[in-house]
Amino acid sequence: MLARDADRIVLCVDASDGVRWEIAHVLRSGHASKTLFFLNPSIDVQTRTRLLMEDFGVSAADLASVNVDRILALRATSPEQLRFMFCTKPERDAYLVAARLAFEDTVVHATLNMNLAVDEPQAGPAPRARLPNCRAHDYRV
Repeated sequence: MLARDADRIVLCVDASDGVRWEIAHVLRSGHASKTLFFLNPSIDVQTRTRLLMEDFGVSAADLASVNVDRILALRATSPEQLRFMFCTKPERDAYLVAARLAFEDTVVHATLNMNLAVDEPQAGPAPRARLPNCRAHDYRV
């Protein structure tokens, strides 16, 4: 009931049974598109990989092509697509910006710029948001 009534949901992915139940509930109940999943930075790479494969259906082959340890967050932008947000150094500001921008219709673009910035809106393409030391990558499931 809480998930159904919520406008936005933020979950911190970890290996506990309770959190894994929450993730499964959100995914099964059709609430994934309004959920931002942060990966707990204290989880080791092997556990992160296992959780992404088991809970989100990401293949081992696809995870082999990315640095799993640098995944900050993920979001299901459609039933067939996950968007990963990567960060070389997860700092407080990276989490705040990711949370703020996760639900905007704009695409998060890659930069290695230490400054937080949002490009000024212009005629034409949508504005681009930048995260410090972060990039986004779409992954189709």
